[in-house]
Amino acid sequence: MNRVDQWEKRRTTLLGMNKSLAYEKIRDRSTHGPLMRGAEMGERGRAADEAPFIVANSMREVQPEINLLVSPDPARLHWVKPASAPDWIAVSRDGDR
Repeated sequence: MNRVDQWEKRRTTLLGMNKSLAYEKIRDRSTHGPLMRGAEMGERGRAADEAPFIVANSMREVQPEINLLVSPDPARLHWVKPASAPDWIAVSRDGDR
């Protein structure tokens, strides 16, 4: 079942309950049903009255985690210049080297 099918199924289910489809913030659950919910809400249930779509609330939830440690002390930084790396030359604001 693709996402459009899930949307249509959710809409049909809510119409059968005399409810309108809403995104997430539901003020009156007797007249509206949610379409999506935040990822922090835990596992999605199978009940007909639950939102079928899970949406991330921040980039922390969608980007892979990396272990990157940065120190302001140059003596604590480790970097090995690749053998094929060209020398780096700063360019001034007017484009001169």
